Amino acid sequence: MIGLGLDEHPPQNSKTFERLLKVSDDRFKNYLVDLGLIVKGKAMEAAATKKKSGEAYNLGYLMAWHEIISLMQSQAAQFKIDLALIGLEEINPERDLL
Repeated sequence: MIGLGLDEHPPQNSKTFERLLKVSDDRFKNYLVDLGLIVKGKAMEAAATKKKSGEAYNLGYLMAWHEIISLMQSQAAQFKIDLALIGLEEINPERDLL
């Protein structure tokens, strides 16, 4: 499925792949946009909380968001998805979440 990167990275479950090929609406796009914006918002909240409290728990929580944002951005690059399309263009995990 060109555009989703599924030709290069097909799902392990062939039934899942077959179902994806039948989807022709914008659910995936809408899901990714919402997910990107929600994840970015939660990560920035975690960064603000860590700055205020400095507790070890908050640092670990922030590092988890760092990992999630980094992974989402890395996967977007692999699939040639512009970060602005999924709401992750304005966040830099190294700058904003460390």
